[in-house]
Amino acid sequence: MSRMKNLVLSRFVALILLIILLLSLYLLLINPLFASYRDNQEKINVLQHELNNYQLVSSYKSDLEEQEQRLSGLQATQGYYLRNNTQALAAAELQAYVKKVIEDAGGRLLSTQPISNTASGSFHRIQVRVRMQGDIETLQQSFHALESGVPILILDDVILTQAKTGQRRSAAKLTDTLSVNFDLMGFMRVADK
Repeated sequence: MSRMKNLVLSRFVALILLIILLLSLYLLLINPLFASYRDNQEKINVLQHELNNYQLVSSYKSDLEEQEQRLSGLQATQGYYLRNNTQALAAAELQAYVKKVIEDAGGRLLSTQPISNTASGSFHRIQVRVRMQGDIETLQQSFHALESGVPILILDDVILTQAKTGQRRSAAKLTDTLSVNFDLMGFMRVADK
């Protein structure tokens, strides 16, 4: 009986050792292999998703280039730039435009003078110095029309002073008329050479 007990005990110990060996083999070799496989599969899925996104973006490239060309063509025809081909004519166009805007708003244009026209990139900056008189509402309407209209214009160096009435200082009347000096900039496309 003791022999039988020893045989059962030795088989039990052998079975336990086999289970420990298989468990060790799984933990040391097979589990890291599966974990590595899962990690690599996850990385592949992420990279596949990124590749699909890049392919989608690249498929839009020709459509976007076509839209860019169409919008560039529209921009040239929308009148955002002064229309004339020479700087002198563009300055004259700007002077005529500012005169019309000020007079339409009820103001009085005292003078306009072209100043420093400079080239920068694909356009010339055309600048005119303006002197005018008007009340505050006239100024608001004139400035709004100049800066929000077409062509695109930028007001700079605005100086407001009370208009002089021409009478002696002691007898001068207070008026709501303002004298305004400002620089007005517009842009002209550089002709392709």
